[in-house]
Amino acid sequence: MESIKKLVAGIQKWGCLTICLVMLLAAIAGLFYNEFRYYSKSEALQWAAQNVTEVSSENVNANLEGELIYLEGDVQAQATRSDPVFDVESSGIKMERFVEEYVRRRGDDNTTYKWIDSGVSPSPGSENVNARVFQADNVRIGAYELSDGLV
Repeated sequence: MESIKKLVAGIQKWGCLTICLVMLLAAIAGLFYNEFRYYSKSEALQWAAQNVTEVSSENVNANLEGELIYLEGDVQAQATRSDPVFDVESSGIKMERFVEEYVRRRGDDNTTYKWIDSGVSPSPGSENVNARVFQADNVRIGAYELSDGLV
């Protein structure tokens, strides 16, 4: 009986040691991964700082097409965005409707409640309102038109 206790204690000790070593190796790998990502971003920011050109927002310089530029100015958009379902208007450049529904489901033994997003079919009897983005078409900073990715 005593030998079985020693055997179990030995297995527990080596099991704990193995788990500790695995955790230590995972932590070291995570540290190196994080440092690599930081170094990569740092290099990209240094490159951008050396290659950026400051321009005036009043007129477009065709010679800088495809180059990294920096400009300041007021963002302008024409017309207003409106959501006809909720009768809401905004003069901003982008408006987003995010939809969630709190659903009650009755089962044989219990009743469950949960939130579902607009990507899931709504419960019976509810109005189907989907998430949607209302974005201005012609967003400008001075003479420069912003692409959809920048809006």
